[in-house]
Amino acid sequence: MSAIAASPGRRPAWRGLIGFNLFTGILLAIVGWLIGDWIGNRFNQPSIAYFSAEAGQNDISVLLGYLFGVVGFLVGLGFANYPVRRMLGHPPTLAEHESEGEGAGRYFRLCTDHKVVSIQYIVGIGVFFLIGGINDRAAAAQCPRVRGQPVPDPRRDARRDDDGDDDVGHSRPVR
Repeated sequence: MSAIAASPGRRPAWRGLIGFNLFTGILLAIVGWLIGDWIGNRFNQPSIAYFSAEAGQNDISVLLGYLFGVVGFLVGLGFANYPVRRMLGHPPTLAEHESEGEGAGRYFRLCTDHKVVSIQYIVGIGVFFLIGGINDRAAAAQCPRVRGQPVPDPRRDARRDDDGDDDVGHSRPVR
């Protein structure tokens, strides 16, 4: 009996697009957002309808949209493969993928190496701080200014008393 090993050959290009990658993650994030938004808009209560009419948005649909979007993105990247396979009774296989590629690609895949995970964590925190800083600057750019100085709020000036400080909420001494 002879065993002939067949080489796996190249995968077709369409398999690369349909497999677990960034493209699939973004696509499933969009689908997840749409599903979460649709489900969130199905909640009909008088208080939610009043707030939605006043604020112009439905916070439940936004929350569910983000939640389903994040789950869809992670599923699209392949993060659900391992837990789903384990729930179906397959043996753990995460350790056998640790030896695949020692290049920079391992920093963009699911990994259990604590050094790689720490670098992924630090880069992720840096990206979140960058996004927060950009949002802060965008919000500051929307503040009205005259010759570089913030425009005073007339509602705040109306609350000031004779000595110029803001005495709202403080008790005044009896004279």
